Amino acid sequence: MFSVMKEPLVEMLKRVSFAVHPSANQPFMNGVLFEQTGERCSVAATDGHRIAALEFDEVNARHLLRSDDSEEIRFHAPWPMVKAALSTLGVVVYVQHDKIVTGDYSITKHTKEAPFPPYRQVIPGASKNLIILDRKAFLRTLYATKKTAVDGFSVSLRFAKEAHHMTIQMPEEGDLQDLGVSAFDFKGDINSPVLLKMQTKYLIEAIKHSKAECISIHFSGSLDPIVFRSAELFQVGGSECWAERTCVVMPRR
Repeated sequence: MFSVMKEPLVEMLKRVSFAVHPSANQPFMNGVLFEQTGERCSVAATDGHRIAALEFDEVNARHLLRSDDSEEIRFHAPWPMVKAALSTLGVVVYVQHDKIVTGDYSITKHTKEAPFPPYRQVIPGASKNLIILDRKAFLRTLYATKKTAVDGFSVSLRFAKEAHHMTIQMPEEGDLQDLGVSAFDFKGDINSPVLLKMQTKYLIEAIKHSKAECISIHFSGSLDPIVFRSAELFQVGGSECWAERTCVVMPRR
């Protein structure tokens, strides 16, 4: 069993809960996974099209958790129950092998028939290319893009060695409109331009629910999963701790 204070737990859930599948008819994805392995801990969510996960290493987890043992805990909590409990959570939340307890409220885990998907197997390893950008500036550009587009549009990010252009693709016409986004820090070896196409809602949510100043986009090819990474800061009492946030978005084809 381990315990965590309410405030950082709520902040953790805000970083990943957007990726929870909205339908209770998909119980293996309509939940949030809490894990503790040794002195490390994590929380994750997925709807099958994207993954959002927070990972605390041994040093940072010590500031976040109070653990009674080092046994492995893998708790898949139904999101409707977690969401309902957020407004009634006590000051301290206890995560056990079969339930989450806070005050008089108890959340039981999903049944064995609804296991959480093995999401780590889907997260790509090292990628060829890396874009580092200012999160808030990029988000403002995306919101401006969304206001000028029709419903259901996809955003295409075009990257090349010489210049990095962001474009919007209108699904009815198939045309690409250059938005004139200034260049970002770039690391990689692209001999020809790469076009990354994503559903706009997924792209905005992957960036909006981070609190980091900078966010990085990792990618290899136009058909490979796109990975967003950031370092997230949490306040726990008078201490600070950090987590690595990873979001994976499947490209539109």
